Formats: sequence, C-alpha cells, structure tokens
Amino acid sequence: MSTLAHPVDLTAGPSPADLDVTWTVTETYTSRLPTGPVAAALGRSVAELTANPAQLRGAIPDSLADWLAAEYQDDDHVRGEPQVEITAATSPDASALRDLINTARAAVRAAADTGPLSDTGQALTALLAGLVREEVIGQ
Repeated sequence: MSTLAHPVDLTAGPSPADLDVTWTVTETYTSRLPTGPVAAALGRSVAELTANPAQLRGAIPDSLADWLAAEYQDDDHVRGEPQVEITAATSPDASALRDLINTARAAVRAAADTGPLSDTGQALTALLAGLVREEVIGQ
C-alpha cells in the first residue's frame, strides 16, 4: 500500500479535544485480468463478459473484490496517489457546544424581550445566524 507524506508532524503536541472522524481511502489499481475468474465471480460467461466489459463498472460482488485484493492489490498495480476524503466529523464534546448555543439563544431572546438589542446582542445574533447559514448548527 502507498503511504502519504505529511507536510507537518501530525502527532506532535497535545490535542485540546479529540474528534470522531470517518474517512475513505481510494487507491486506483490497473492490471490486465484473466477473463475466466472475473466472469466466474460475476456469474457470467467469458463470452458475455468479453462482449461487454463495461458491465464491470460500479459496485462488484464481494467474491470479485476479495479476489482482486488478494491477487492484484499491491504496489506493482497502483496508479497515482491515494485519494482520502473525510465523510463525517463530529466532536464528542458537541453537547458542551450545544449547551453554549442554547444559552446564547436564550440570552438573545431575553434581551430582545426587554427592548432593542445592544451592540453585543446584535453581534451574538449575527454570530448565531452565521452558524446556522454555514450549517454548523441547526435552526
């Protein structure tokens, strides 16, 4: 498998908080494959697969994925650098942020009930609106 070079030492220093992160790593491999085992893994004939190899595109059965990984997934067949995509990120401390946001919303409502908002109240309202707009928090 390929390794990614890190421009900075990602392990240095203490972390103020941990995050729960989900990511995918996509590596691209290229190889000439024997048609027989591929057709068998797909439950198709060699003639059918040879006539329309485009049917290999998309998701494949586990049996074919396991065979490809065992036989061809190595540095000799890798093409380019792996692509890494973070698909989800949350903070286990989200409840603390949620409590802070609820307190800020309550303070803005209470201040608005007593009259016009101060500059600080207007700034807090704008901050909350920006967090909603950027989908950091819900309505």
